[in-house]
Amino acid sequence: MLPTLVLVAALQTAPQQSSDLKLNNAALSYSALRLPRKDDNVLPGDMLFLCFDIEGLKESSEGKVSYSIGLEMKNNAGKLLFEQKPQKAEALNSLGGGKVPGFARADIGDTPAGVYTMTVTIVDNNSKDKATQTLTQKFTVLPKTLGMVSLSLSYDNQNQIPAPAQGVPGQFLFVNFGAVGFTRDKDKKAHLLLEMRILDEKGNAILDKPYSGEIKDKDVPAEAMLVPAQFLINLNRSGKFKVELKLTDKIANKTVDQTLDLVVQDVK
Repeated sequence: MLPTLVLVAALQTAPQQSSDLKLNNAALSYSALRLPRKDDNVLPGDMLFLCFDIEGLKESSEGKVSYSIGLEMKNNAGKLLFEQKPQKAEALNSLGGGKVPGFARADIGDTPAGVYTMTVTIVDNNSKDKATQTLTQKFTVLPKTLGMVSLSLSYDNQNQIPAPAQGVPGQFLFVNFGAVGFTRDKDKKAHLLLEMRILDEKGNAILDKPYSGEIKDKDVPAEAMLVPAQFLINLNRSGKFKVELKLTDKIANKTVDQTLDLVVQDVK
């Protein structure tokens, strides 16, 4: 069976007057807003973003850019698993500045463990020579095990409006993730404990007790591969913080954790 791999891409354009197309500052992320990953390992059920900057798209006299973006995925043997031919799109240069944020996303379904390669192709349709650049990134799908996947921040509880790992006092952020690889008992029931603790810049816990929640029995559908979870953070003061997430499988008596950095800045 082929891996369940779906790729999509989006670009926000603010190009400069040049046909010297370049793709720079590539990094793997949990989200389109560069929530950084510590490595290139992903679990089945995860969502992997490859973020990059596009420089050198040529602007028309009306301030528009025209580009095409293509995507493909291969396994470690070089077999093509997914291909999206370059698709044309247009955008208006609103802010200028010559740097364009872009990303490609891979949704990892029930995918066999192994090494995969994602390749992004960008074509500048306004340049005379149809300038083209490609970006290649390898990543590893791990065997199924207990973990937290699709980590993201959002301004809304529906996880429709993505947020960066920074904000200002008075804002609210939702921390979203999914639990995968958990164990079920003989009755196919799961029992998960979720915790969030926030540390200050010195590594001290802000509160004596972590925020916590429990998911079990009827809250976990019998065939569910992933269980979504969410915590709310009130940004009530400025500072640098670390958010620690902990997932415990009560049936298997196994725990995993995940951390992310959060910066809250005063508006001056």
